Amino acid sequence: YNDFISVPLQVFDSMWVMPGNLTQTNNELMLRDDSSHYPYGVDWNWYHRKNELTFFNSLKMKMSVILGVTQMMFGISLGAFNYVHFGDYLSLYYVWIPQMLFMLCTFGYMCFMIIYKWTIDYSEEGADEPPALIQTMIKMFLSPGKIETPLYDGQGPVQVILLLIAVAAVPVMLLVKPILQNRQHENIQDEHE
Repeated sequence: YNDFISVPLQVFDSMWVMPGNLTQTNNELMLRDDSSHYPYGVDWNWYHRKNELTFFNSLKMKMSVILGVTQMMFGISLGAFNYVHFGDYLSLYYVWIPQMLFMLCTFGYMCFMIIYKWTIDYSEEGADEPPALIQTMIKMFLSPGKIETPLYDGQGPVQVILLLIAVAAVPVMLLVKPILQNRQHENIQDEHE
């Protein structure tokens, strides 16, 4: 996010400018008129501002979530290669697929919402307030289908479907393989008697 050991790098010109008359703008920076964007990383003028801590903590948290979920999805995906390599299709169908569905329907959806929220310009006049993603995820489980501040149209039904898939994946992931293995074990014992 454009810093080196927590010191901002001033590689490009800032997209914020200091206005000529500070009393009219309440000593705040103003966005350039050409509506350009900072080419890479975070504009260095975000540092040393009143909302620096809030802004950067939010950004770092979201980036950490995306990287962490990506790493977990990669690890789960590697499991599929192991199951196929060793011919363990029981685990592939009844452990790996439910794990992947659960991860995609919960944490994958959260990553989608983070990235989608980054693409919306909430600074335009008449724009709705941005939804709190943590609250959205909590309410997805506690009050399915009820959306106070929607991020996109049809969010309620989408969340209900994702929640149903995630909930259905848990018993499949935890119960089906042990039950099938127990039956196989009992059949082998019956054959030897």
